[in-house]
Amino acid sequence: MKINVMVSSLGAYTNGKLTGKCVNLPVDDVKKDILDQINGAEGDEFFITDYTAPFTIGEYTSLTDLNKLAIALNDEEIDTLEDLYWYVIENCDISSTNLPYLYHFDSDDDFNRLMEDRTPIRIACSIGHLNTQDEYLYFDGYDNINSMDENAFQRMLTKSADDLINLFALDHEISSFE
Repeated sequence: MKINVMVSSLGAYTNGKLTGKCVNLPVDDVKKDILDQINGAEGDEFFITDYTAPFTIGEYTSLTDLNKLAIALNDEEIDTLEDLYWYVIENCDISSTNLPYLYHFDSDDDFNRLMEDRTPIRIACSIGHLNTQDEYLYFDGYDNINSMDENAFQRMLTKSADDLINLFALDHEISSFE
């Protein structure tokens, strides 16, 4: 997953100069590869002035933790929000979020597997908004089965990016994203 940050010197900014370095994470050494490379830096305080990532990064987010996050994402081969979603679904507790647990829906067999322990009347009662042309199935909070198309899935990923990254960071014991 691409994480790009613009790191600037707080001291130089306070004195009216905007100096900084744009860098793709991860790097080998945050101090050597980022902080020591900022031209015109004054003092030892830095902040993130801009970023490109699918999740929110605060201006005072720890660069060390952000770099650890980038390393962990690379190690797990997570390149997209979709990859991150499937990792989180398989490895993290999503009960404290609004993330639905999705199932791929490629054929009637997928639906039958989800419904195998239900009686016909329970199946009839649990059908929510179901479109057999959609790619994903999920159960809502009332145990109704619903479907989601690819566009709705991508919108859900975008809206849930911060929750996804926080769960991933928590799973990898990266503190500033908890």
